[in-house]
Amino acid sequence: MKYLVADSYLKLGNDGDDKRISLLKRIIYFVISNIGIWSGAWRVIDRLIGPSIFNFPKLLEVAQNYEKVILIQSASWGIQDQMLAWMGRQQKWRKIMIPYTTDQLFGNGYLYSDFDAICVQGPFERWCAVQLHHIPEDRIVQIGSMWFRHIDEIKRQLIQSQPSRGTTKRRKILYVGSSRLYFPIASEYLGLERLMKAIEIDELTGVDIIYRPLGGSAEIKQEIQSRYENIPHLEIQFAQQACYGLDEYGGGSKRKELEEYVAQLGEADLVVMCGATTLALDAAYLGIASIANLFDPSGTLSRRQVHLNFNREGRIYCYESIPVIQSLEELVSCIRELLNDKEKTATIAHNTKAQWDYPETVFPHILIETLNRVARRGGI
Repeated sequence: MKYLVADSYLKLGNDGDDKRISLLKRIIYFVISNIGIWSGAWRVIDRLIGPSIFNFPKLLEVAQNYEKVILIQSASWGIQDQMLAWMGRQQKWRKIMIPYTTDQLFGNGYLYSDFDAICVQGPFERWCAVQLHHIPEDRIVQIGSMWFRHIDEIKRQLIQSQPSRGTTKRRKILYVGSSRLYFPIASEYLGLERLMKAIEIDELTGVDIIYRPLGGSAEIKQEIQSRYENIPHLEIQFAQQACYGLDEYGGGSKRKELEEYVAQLGEADLVVMCGATTLALDAAYLGIASIANLFDPSGTLSRRQVHLNFNREGRIYCYESIPVIQSLEELVSCIRELLNDKEKTATIAHNTKAQWDYPETVFPHILIETLNRVARRGGI
């Protein structure tokens, strides 16, 4: 939250081209943020605007056909979630939250609904629910990661349909790019080119690089291809469109793209991220460790005070096991160490995924049991 507040006066631009918002907007944001410190302020706002804004007669028409209604929300931000939460309170619906991203409980200052049950994915989310949102223990359900269960299903199908990777002496580093909005492309290129040089001069031996840029526009893809095509030991692998986000998805088979994504990720021996993304969780679940590369000579990350996302040990919150790198020489050294220390690599991957899953849980059974208990008693 400190990081979000620190950047609230900036309009972020690609490659660090940030603009400071107007004085009037800064004053408005300052006033609103201070009012918002008191969570009850949102309820007051709801009472004022709810009757005139949060009208959804068709939903009410459907709900009135049932004696009991349980509202399941996967997120708690945006006008739609606020509207559903307000309607749930007015209609006295039971409410359950099943977070669909890693930041719903961690990056939210206030939950719109008084949930009868919060279904947490793993120990870190449980900590967030208790420590940040003060959810009583008896309302917390350990449900595990639905996405990890989905990966399990994809892995089973891949094992049946594809031959095994086999053995190879060359190891693969997956170098993962980021959005230019959050990580300057010039710094991304510098990290990649330092690794290419390390292979060329045998600082890293028996290693290939798979460069996975986020891509985006056709112009950026063309720039990357013209810059890095036909380079020994380097493969360009653009991210699937389904990995960009739901609002960016333009069609095609999401299922096939996700299967391809899991298969490609599983080929890596180590992941190097520009910044930090949830791809590290997917890699960890497949037994692959990640490194967060924050080398940025442009100063963009420093100006945005990205360090406020770090804990006292200099690790990124909710990814505490992942090494954070601030220089290119440190990056090469860390890669060399992890590629040659399988035990340490396995520990990083295990500790990362352990924060975000309860692997022993059976998701469908727990969900049905939670629904029944909430319906019967209005709580769990």
